[in-house]
Amino acid sequence: MTERPGKSTVRKVVETFPTLFFALILYAIIAVISPSSLGVKLPTAAQSEMGAEGESAPASEVGIVAETAPVAVSADGPEALFSLTLMSGSEWGLTVGELLVTLGLILLTIEVVKSTKTSVASSLEHAYSAFVFVLYMILFLSWSKAGSATFFLLMMMSLIDLITGIFVTVAGARRDFGRGDEAI
Repeated sequence: MTERPGKSTVRKVVETFPTLFFALILYAIIAVISPSSLGVKLPTAAQSEMGAEGESAPASEVGIVAETAPVAVSADGPEALFSLTLMSGSEWGLTVGELLVTLGLILLTIEVVKSTKTSVASSLEHAYSAFVFVLYMILFLSWSKAGSATFFLLMMMSLIDLITGIFVTVAGARRDFGRGDEAI
């Protein structure tokens, strides 16, 4: 049986591209559909135009460096997708954000395992990981729906993926070239 012509190219892209990018896409979809399910606290138009003392802030101060009035937060937080009663009697629930962080940890584990392979494509994998981290950083700083603890943790996982991939590749290269006795 013959293989489809484009299958190997698609497989190479999937194996090379960081899986944490898929967590970013999933977060963005959920944030657009239902930001409150992620615990995103969006400022109202009045809050983003007012300074800390209630006076109108200059246009240059509106944004990530502006001091704004506190945003009202629900005491309950995001609603749990499901909850279980543990043997101890405690109620344990999982929110959408916590589920995304769990998915991110699974994807980070896959990325660490992928980084243990030394290949010609390693440099390309690091470039993709750097691109994904920069994308996370830009969105975190500039998109109001990315201003949540969930997104921050996903962004940190992307940074860990980048750093781990580089260090594992360097260690593997030193081992392959017989220089494993030197500290990294």
